[in-house]
Amino acid sequence: MALPFTADAIVPLLLVAAGCVALQRFFRKKLSRDQYFYMRDLSLMTVMMLLALWSGSDRIEALVACSLLSMVVGLAERARPGKGFFAFIILPGLIFALTGQPISFVSSSGSAFLYLSSWQSILLTTAWMTLFPVLFRRLDQVPGLAGHLLGVSLSLMVAVTYFSRQNLSEAFLVSVVSLVLVGAYWSRLGHQFRQLGTPLASLWGTLVAGISIIGVSKGITLTALMVIPLGFYAVPLVELSLGLVSHAFTHGQTRAAPDLYGRVIERGVDHPAAVRLVTEICLLVGASVALMQLIPDSAALKMAVPAMAGVLLLVLWGVHGGRRARADDHSLWGVRIDGISMNYALSKSLAWLKSAEPRFRMVVTMNALGLNETRSDAEFRRIANAADLNLPDGAGLVWALRKLKVPVVERIAGIDYMDRLCRLAASESLPVYLLGGRPGIARRAAERLQKEYPGLVVSGCYDGYFDRAFSGEVAGNVRNSGAKILFAALGMPAQEKWLDSQRANLDGILCVGVGGSFDVYAGVLRRAPRFWQKVGCEWLYRLFQEPWRLKRDFQLLAFVLAVFRERLNVFPWREKDHA
Repeated sequence: MALPFTADAIVPLLLVAAGCVALQRFFRKKLSRDQYFYMRDLSLMTVMMLLALWSGSDRIEALVACSLLSMVVGLAERARPGKGFFAFIILPGLIFALTGQPISFVSSSGSAFLYLSSWQSILLTTAWMTLFPVLFRRLDQVPGLAGHLLGVSLSLMVAVTYFSRQNLSEAFLVSVVSLVLVGAYWSRLGHQFRQLGTPLASLWGTLVAGISIIGVSKGITLTALMVIPLGFYAVPLVELSLGLVSHAFTHGQTRAAPDLYGRVIERGVDHPAAVRLVTEICLLVGASVALMQLIPDSAALKMAVPAMAGVLLLVLWGVHGGRRARADDHSLWGVRIDGISMNYALSKSLAWLKSAEPRFRMVVTMNALGLNETRSDAEFRRIANAADLNLPDGAGLVWALRKLKVPVVERIAGIDYMDRLCRLAASESLPVYLLGGRPGIARRAAERLQKEYPGLVVSGCYDGYFDRAFSGEVAGNVRNSGAKILFAALGMPAQEKWLDSQRANLDGILCVGVGGSFDVYAGVLRRAPRFWQKVGCEWLYRLFQEPWRLKRDFQLLAFVLAVFRERLNVFPWREKDHA
């Protein structure tokens, strides 16, 4: 039978999907929450029935009818729980076996066909069509998981049925239409914090099982939607296995949720990342099975596909699930990072400055190179942890913190913090002192700041080329100037170590290490444009102005490698190894 799905049918199908999206938005605006959810599911059922009639295929119509019947059984269970309606879950599969295309043979990939008798065929088809609604319900215990795996399964079915050398036009049609509907109703089916519910889980489970029978692609369905997500056992990937079905029914009730998801959550991964990990693993294994079916009969290729899949599985597990929860989620490599907002940092600073009993305070503006330095410099690590604030300065550091799941609100660049603090100092009449840079740079920076913030009191300036033997005298001059804020631009980690050594001489002063910020205010260097800052390439812009930094910036590569080692849990940093 010639099916109506051709290249010319793609546009009408996409228009139907767009109409479904528009209809959902209309329902959301005009109806209450419960009415909206009801009408959205009802519209999905209606569109599915209309598309089945449009196909003109008896088997597709039978499959959709059985899927809707499965949904009705789910609705009855939800309306009258504990009344025994679950027993009727076998009814759609039995009807499909009698009216559709039952499983008439069993075969592993490359083996001979084992043809079944009529009663065996009906029994096996009913069991297969019953398994998947039950499976989808179990997967749906984890919000978002069933919907994401549904999308993976349908995508694989579309690919396999399209590239297959067999005539699988009906399976291709149902797969494409189902995938388009999943996309149109993704806000309902793919929400990471919502469940499908028993009715929809039953509907889509029956539909997927039926597509796999029509398309003779049970191996892909089995792999992507059962073996990996449940994670209870490892079995050969076969076209069809009564043993696997029996094993699933025997042991499937031992856990409340798919084991792989639970293992990932136990390792400190959040829910959305855990759902993505399970989905990616299913996609990887399912795609490997698909390639095994589609590639020529080459032993070398069929050995290479599982090998590559195994390597990618290890990488996926390392990237998403290979990291256990930290003892302190606000630290990295033994250094505490205050991942707060700029406004909160300024509020704390102002509170310290206006305190009735001011004392020495130090703010570290840590960047990627500085944090990398703490891995081998125990003194700097101690000072950073002892600081009153340790702010994340640098796109590289913020990237690392987010990659390793360390909480961070935003990047707080040292120069931005200094700028905002000077604005506060001008409005609150708090004197500031600039220490560091080449001779004359601090004075030029002070003049620029006073021009930008009228009323800013600069109590003194001094360059950073002083004899460290006279550090006490320099610190005494800062204190005697009446400064309340000291900006030290001596380079990291020298500035932090110097400030820490002069705690007693700088009592009552808020001390901030600002690195090369004076050069920017003095006009010696230009700060990177905002676009360069957003894409995390401010370091590269500065390298163009100061080529001598190339050797130092090579340490960024070591920093990136260390982050990936930590992420993959390969020889992670341990404080006892760097004590």
